[in-house]
Amino acid sequence: NQTEQIKKLWLPALEKKYFDVTQKFLNVKLDKTDVFSTYFTYMHLCSYSEKGKYFFISVWTSPIYQINIITHELLHLLFIRYYKKHCLRKGLAKNQFENLKEAMTFIINEDIYKGIVLANDIGYPQHRKFRQLLHKEWVKDNNFKRLLDYGINYSKSHFSQ
Repeated sequence: NQTEQIKKLWLPALEKKYFDVTQKFLNVKLDKTDVFSTYFTYMHLCSYSEKGKYFFISVWTSPIYQINIITHELLHLLFIRYYKKHCLRKGLAKNQFENLKEAMTFIINEDIYKGIVLANDIGYPQHRKFRQLLHKEWVKDNNFKRLLDYGINYSKSHFSQ
């Protein structure tokens, strides 16, 4: 049963480690009310709902890759929760924020997520360069605030409103 396999892999060790690492990366204290539901889908593309606080993982992928999907989609939801308003106040249009949010998943491939994520997070082709640039900024000093400012400025200058 896929549900049981995912629970065995994710709960409790990976889940705790993931939230500890993500909290450090995002430079926030996660709110205990940040509870998200996960659903299986027969689609290959896995979407999420910001308002509904849920996301999908595909039944067609292996449990190891499903863990990657969980980390990726949760990162989107947490980034939205803690930084969407900030980014919009800094002048990002919705489309620019969406591109920043997608590119920020580069972090899943960094050392801080080793032992949680077992396969590379590739992202979308249109964000490849942006993800590489964010990586270069991140490894300078692992400073999220500076990384976010860089990402906001890049999004403003490289993506249409």
